Amino acid sequence: MRGFVRAGMGALLVAVLVGCGSTGGADSSEAAVDSYIAALNARDEGALRALGGSEDPETKTGIAERLAEFGGRDVRVTSRELKDYVPGKAVAQVSGTMSGGQPYRERLALYSRDDRWFVDLQPDKAATPGGAIPTLGAHG
Repeated sequence: MRGFVRAGMGALLVAVLVGCGSTGGADSSEAAVDSYIAALNARDEGALRALGGSEDPETKTGIAERLAEFGGRDVRVTSRELKDYVPGKAVAQVSGTMSGGQPYRERLALYSRDDRWFVDLQPDKAATPGGAIPTLGAHG
Protein backbone atom coordinates (compact mmCIF):
# COMPACT_ATOMS: atom_id res chain seq x y z
CA MET A 1 0.00 0.00 0.00
CA ARG A 2 2.84 2.35 0.84
CA GLY A 3 4.19 1.95 -2.71
CA PHE A 4 0.86 3.11 -4.16
CA VAL A 5 0.88 6.17 -1.91
CA ARG A 6 4.46 6.98 -2.97
CA ALA A 7 3.58 6.56 -6.63
CA GLY A 8 0.57 8.83 -6.21
CA MET A 9 2.65 11.45 -4.41
CA GLY A 10 5.32 11.19 -7.12
CA ALA A 11 2.73 11.69 -9.86
CA LEU A 12 1.33 14.70 -8.01
CA LEU A 13 4.80 16.18 -7.62
CA VAL A 14 5.49 15.65 -11.32
CA ALA A 15 2.23 17.37 -12.23
CA VAL A 16 3.10 20.35 -10.07
CA LEU A 17 6.74 20.61 -11.13
CA VAL A 18 6.42 19.84 -14.82
CA GLY A 19 3.13 20.62 -16.21
CA CYS A 20 0.94 23.44 -15.05
CA GLY A 21 0.91 24.56 -18.67
CA SER A 22 1.68 23.00 -21.99
CA THR A 23 5.13 24.58 -22.13
CA GLY A 24 6.91 21.60 -20.58
CA GLY A 25 10.27 21.82 -18.90
CA ALA A 26 10.87 23.28 -15.46
CA ASP A 27 11.55 26.68 -13.92
CA SER A 28 15.22 25.94 -13.18
CA SER A 29 17.87 23.31 -13.81
CA GLU A 30 17.43 22.11 -10.21
CA ALA A 31 13.68 21.76 -10.69
CA ALA A 32 14.27 19.87 -13.95
CA VAL A 33 16.40 17.31 -12.10
CA ASP A 34 13.79 16.99 -9.33
CA SER A 35 11.01 16.58 -11.90
CA TYR A 36 13.04 13.96 -13.76
CA ILE A 37 13.54 11.86 -10.62
CA ALA A 38 9.85 12.20 -9.66
CA ALA A 39 8.79 11.15 -13.18
CA LEU A 40 11.08 8.11 -13.07
CA ASN A 41 9.74 7.04 -9.70
CA ALA A 42 6.15 7.45 -10.92
CA ARG A 43 6.96 5.74 -14.26
CA ASP A 44 5.33 8.77 -15.89
CA GLU A 45 6.20 8.70 -19.58
CA GLY A 46 4.12 11.81 -20.30
CA ALA A 47 5.99 13.86 -17.71
CA LEU A 48 9.31 12.67 -19.14
CA ARG A 49 8.18 13.68 -22.65
CA ALA A 50 7.27 17.16 -21.37
CA LEU A 51 10.60 17.38 -19.57
CA GLY A 52 12.48 16.16 -22.66
CA GLY A 53 11.08 19.01 -24.75
CA SER A 54 11.00 16.93 -27.92
CA GLU A 55 8.88 14.28 -29.59
CA ASP A 56 11.66 13.02 -31.86
CA PRO A 57 12.26 9.25 -32.10
CA GLU A 58 15.62 9.46 -30.30
CA THR A 59 14.03 11.14 -27.28
CA LYS A 60 11.26 8.53 -27.20
CA THR A 61 13.89 5.80 -27.28
CA GLY A 62 15.84 7.48 -24.47
CA ILE A 63 12.71 7.75 -22.35
CA ALA A 64 11.88 4.07 -22.88
CA GLU A 65 15.43 3.05 -21.92
CA ARG A 66 15.39 5.18 -18.75
CA LEU A 67 11.99 3.86 -17.70
CA ALA A 68 13.19 0.29 -18.24
CA GLU A 69 16.33 0.85 -16.17
CA PHE A 70 15.16 3.23 -13.42
CA GLY A 71 11.37 3.57 -13.66
CA GLY A 72 9.42 2.78 -10.51
CA ARG A 73 12.60 1.86 -8.64
CA ASP A 74 12.15 4.41 -5.79
CA VAL A 75 15.23 6.47 -6.68
CA ARG A 76 16.38 8.44 -3.65
CA VAL A 77 18.90 11.16 -4.41
CA THR A 78 21.74 11.53 -1.92
CA SER A 79 24.00 13.73 -4.03
CA ARG A 80 23.36 16.16 -6.85
CA GLU A 81 26.00 18.32 -8.48
CA LEU A 82 24.95 20.83 -11.13
CA LYS A 83 27.45 22.59 -13.35
CA ASP A 84 26.59 25.28 -15.87
CA TYR A 85 29.27 25.07 -18.52
CA VAL A 86 27.86 27.54 -21.03
CA PRO A 87 24.84 29.86 -20.68
CA GLY A 88 21.65 27.84 -20.94
CA LYS A 89 23.36 24.44 -20.77
CA ALA A 90 24.26 22.41 -17.70
CA VAL A 91 25.24 18.94 -16.57
CA ALA A 92 23.89 17.30 -13.43
CA GLN A 93 25.66 14.38 -11.79
CA VAL A 94 23.04 12.65 -9.65
CA SER A 95 23.59 9.71 -7.35
CA GLY A 96 21.71 7.87 -4.65
CA THR A 97 20.00 4.56 -4.10
CA MET A 98 17.14 2.59 -5.62
CA SER A 99 14.82 -0.04 -4.21
CA GLY A 100 16.71 -2.93 -2.70
CA GLY A 101 19.62 -0.63 -1.83
CA GLN A 102 21.03 -0.71 -5.35
CA PRO A 103 23.17 2.30 -6.28
CA TYR A 104 21.82 4.92 -8.65
CA ARG A 105 24.09 7.20 -10.64
CA GLU A 106 23.30 9.16 -13.74
CA ARG A 107 24.69 12.15 -15.58
CA LEU A 108 22.05 14.39 -17.15
CA ALA A 109 22.51 16.99 -19.86
CA LEU A 110 20.18 19.98 -19.37
CA TYR A 111 19.38 22.94 -21.59
CA SER A 112 17.13 25.98 -21.40
CA ARG A 113 14.74 27.22 -24.02
CA ASP A 114 12.27 30.09 -23.62
CA ASP A 115 13.11 30.44 -19.90
CA ARG A 116 12.33 26.74 -19.25
CA TRP A 117 14.81 23.98 -18.40
CA PHE A 118 14.72 20.58 -20.10
CA VAL A 119 16.58 17.28 -19.75
CA ASP A 120 18.10 16.00 -22.98
CA LEU A 121 16.74 12.46 -22.93
CA GLN A 122 18.24 11.14 -26.15
CA PRO A 123 20.06 7.85 -25.52
CA ASP A 124 23.51 9.20 -26.36
CA LYS A 125 23.06 11.99 -23.79
CA ALA A 126 23.00 9.60 -20.84
CA ALA A 127 26.73 9.44 -20.19
CA THR A 128 27.86 6.55 -18.05
CA PRO A 129 29.39 7.31 -14.66
CA GLY A 130 32.87 8.64 -15.16
CA GLY A 131 32.27 9.15 -18.87
CA ALA A 132 32.79 12.31 -20.83
CA ILE A 133 30.44 15.25 -20.36
CA PRO A 134 27.68 14.75 -22.90
CA THR A 135 27.67 16.96 -25.95
CA LEU A 136 24.44 18.80 -26.32
CA GLY A 137 22.73 18.80 -29.68
CA ALA A 138 20.98 21.63 -31.45
CA HIS A 139 18.55 22.28 -28.59
CA GLY A 140 18.07 25.79 -27.28
